[in-house]
Amino acid sequence: MKKIDPRVTALEELAKITPKIALNKKRTRDFSLGMFVILKKIMHSIFGDIWECLEFYGGSREKFEEEAVPFLIEIQIMVYLADIVVENLEDQRRVKACLKTAFKVIDQRIAEEKIKDKKARPLMREVYLFLLKDREVRDKKLILKEKEILRVLHYKVSDLVALMRMAAELSGCKRIPENEWQIWRQFELIREFIDDHEDRDEDIKENAEQFNSIVQLERQEIEVKKVISGECQKLKKMIDKVVNKSKKEKLMKMYRFLAEKRIPQEFGF
Repeated sequence: MKKIDPRVTALEELAKITPKIALNKKRTRDFSLGMFVILKKIMHSIFGDIWECLEFYGGSREKFEEEAVPFLIEIQIMVYLADIVVENLEDQRRVKACLKTAFKVIDQRIAEEKIKDKKARPLMREVYLFLLKDREVRDKKLILKEKEILRVLHYKVSDLVALMRMAAELSGCKRIPENEWQIWRQFELIREFIDDHEDRDEDIKENAEQFNSIVQLERQEIEVKKVISGECQKLKKMIDKVVNKSKKEKLMKMYRFLAEKRIPQEFGF
């Protein structure tokens, strides 16, 4: 019996609830293939960030491209689809049903791929929680406190951190200590501040209520520079604790580029 692509199964389920995504089985399959092609293109920059980490720990480029990338694209298709549902579907109960469907497939595929990293599934669960919070912010027009903004932002970057961890395993990387994984996560959190800043005007124009960390901070007149500087200092302290001298120097070089060049340029500090 021919194995059914789990992406197609999930998309068919989503199509029952969200006709605007796909109207019938054929269109659903076409949509799945189309998403796959699009993601291959737009995820180029994401793969660059992921490979930057993997190369750091001796990952195989061949294994990354042949084994990790197709799997990562498949996982990210479902994350993007869940995000589309959160943005476009009005009925809250249906939104939750769609999210459960999408993340059930993600969980299934991680199990089928025999991923050993025990953090992968909990991280994807955090992405699910982020999307629920994003929807809640939209529906209830919530203004979050600073600590919650940072917590939700941590959830927002969890998919990329999960992709990194799974790609590291599939690409044959050396064991990466947990304290160093926290460094890579913090890098992504600060980059997310920059992305939110770049999306700020568009997010306000399209939907002023969706979660955007910069918009949330500015609405409460919280100084963005102070918050970002605080997160940069956390990152620097994490890197300072790295024992391996060569590794520490490389991480500090990345930190200086981010904290001393890119952030001031983006924000006008």
